[in-house]
Amino acid sequence: MINHKAEVNHHTAGLSRYKPIMRVLLVCIDLYSGSILLYLLFRLIKKPRFWIVDAASLVLPWLLLISVPLLILALVKRSRRHILSTGVIATAFIVLYGGLFLPPAPQSERCVPSSDCLPVAVMTINSGAGLADPDSLVTVLRDSGADLIGLQELSIEQADQLEADLASDYPYQALYPLGFEGRGLISRYPIISHTLFYPEKEYLPYLIATVDINSTPLTVIVYHIKPAVFLVQGLKTQLLPEWPTDEAFIGTAQSLAPTVILGDFNTVDQSDKYRQLRQAGFTDAFREAGWGFGLTFPSRADGWRSLPDFPLLRIDYIWVTGDISVSRAWVGDRTGSDHLPVQAELFIRTNRDTD
Repeated sequence: MINHKAEVNHHTAGLSRYKPIMRVLLVCIDLYSGSILLYLLFRLIKKPRFWIVDAASLVLPWLLLISVPLLILALVKRSRRHILSTGVIATAFIVLYGGLFLPPAPQSERCVPSSDCLPVAVMTINSGAGLADPDSLVTVLRDSGADLIGLQELSIEQADQLEADLASDYPYQALYPLGFEGRGLISRYPIISHTLFYPEKEYLPYLIATVDINSTPLTVIVYHIKPAVFLVQGLKTQLLPEWPTDEAFIGTAQSLAPTVILGDFNTVDQSDKYRQLRQAGFTDAFREAGWGFGLTFPSRADGWRSLPDFPLLRIDYIWVTGDISVSRAWVGDRTGSDHLPVQAELFIRTNRDTD
């Protein structure tokens, strides 16, 4: 005869072995949920804020994404407390990043290709101050199909290769090969003027150029910001962003509209710098018309084999003023640099009222 009581006891004993593991998992959910909810609360507080709040913002999508499997676990356990806490965090993920996984919303004011409205493909790439092999860089840029390409951290070797191999594809070039402070702009359209501007001595320069798009002047700014640094003074630690005079830069870019900003901003889309540009009326091309997280850094660089094979952060951007519409945006192919390029197709009105 089958001893059903023995079978039940054996099954119960088997389940009891997993109870300590489940208790540990539930404690982990409590610690995780408490930390993230506290972070979200501090995000609402005006400065001064704890430095760790700004530091956590760098990897926020990954921190919030953890809530999804934990919410599933809480549903399996039917724990109302854990369902509520992880559900709130999962909702925050959907609010902040869910739109990146939906098809771009139709733009009623988007123009269609015509004599009055021209599609212009643009690209930004941090070439890594020589990390990207010049031959590989040339190949990726040539195959990109972009009309305008802004480069940060342009080295002398890279600039020489661009001049030698891309002169026919991009006959208009403004190159300042200074390594980490190097900037460059190559274009299929005439570059009317260009200059390398230093906002303040301690900050990185940016290239500002005027490009003739079918008789319409387009301002193109190639930008780069130093990464944020941690400053420790006694028992105080704070995250200091390397950000030049906001009003001066933003005011200049606005006054020269239509304007495209191509750059490595060394910041994520939850930072104060990002919000300043959005509030000033600039459009993040990838947020507007891209899909996915749009991660660009760090990429496996030719000279840094210790870097991971996949990027973790989105710190490279294409920004446009409100009179430019964005058709689509995407992350480009590897160039051998520690950054991936970002590309976008824009629509620029070439015959505007001049009253």
